[in-house]
Amino acid sequence: MLRLVLLLNLCPLLLATPEYFDSVPALTCCCNQILKVSAQSESKCAVLSSRSNWSRSFGFSNGVCGLSASDKCAVNNEPTIFKKQTEIQTPADHSKPVPGYELQVGNRLFWVFQQRLTGDVLFNRTWDEYVLGFGNVSTDFWAGLTLINEFGKTNRTIRIEMTTVDNEFYWQESANFTVGNASTNYTMHVDQYNAYNTSSDVLYFHSGSQFSTIDIDNDLYGGHCASERGGGGFWWANCQMINPNGFYSSTVVSDPSSNFKYVAASGVQSYKTLQAIKMMLQL
Repeated sequence: MLRLVLLLNLCPLLLATPEYFDSVPALTCCCNQILKVSAQSESKCAVLSSRSNWSRSFGFSNGVCGLSASDKCAVNNEPTIFKKQTEIQTPADHSKPVPGYELQVGNRLFWVFQQRLTGDVLFNRTWDEYVLGFGNVSTDFWAGLTLINEFGKTNRTIRIEMTTVDNEFYWQESANFTVGNASTNYTMHVDQYNAYNTSSDVLYFHSGSQFSTIDIDNDLYGGHCASERGGGGFWWANCQMINPNGFYSSTVVSDPSSNFKYVAASGVQSYKTLQAIKMMLQL
């Protein structure tokens, strides 16, 4: 449950606000008013902001999160992420949103929005499913484009960790990762990698691409990358470099005509089949 701390620009709520509440009520007036609540972390803040039917921006400062009905108003005028005190339960049926989780890397904190570890969740899903999110946060999941957009409204560092079926570990980081809203088809932009142990950049090639799925083709390729590369949705350009949401394989896929249908990366050291991958944004 969340504890109400303060309501700025006092206007009546459609529902009376108790000391504790499960969801944020809609506001009746003052598009720039801010509802402040105490919270644990940026990522849990984003979950509630994205699920609210009125919040368009949010802010975070010193354990206090603010929601605003305006897309310009937030705590300290800087959009961050709305948090909640209780843990978010992982759905068991793999058909509901998964909020991702926070991961410490050295002295930095990241939010993991994509993960493949076991192959127990199918990723050949529709546009609506990729927007909402799906999976099991303990194994394989996609947090959803709505939530990724909440994080990606401001420039962030993206980190990708990859383990091949031969147990080789690769990683790379790139700055200024952003994801647009639904009106842009969640267009992704990112700089070239600036820290890595890969032989080439597996993500920059996709910068500027709209998101595509098996039922909606927004890629730059003459065919349909999502359907031809294992059914996984991604920011496809011309079907190359990385396929984090393709078919899962626990063994090496060596057939050149089919290998990029699987979870794979071209550039870790030429072409490699992956048994595990995590994609995350720095908080």
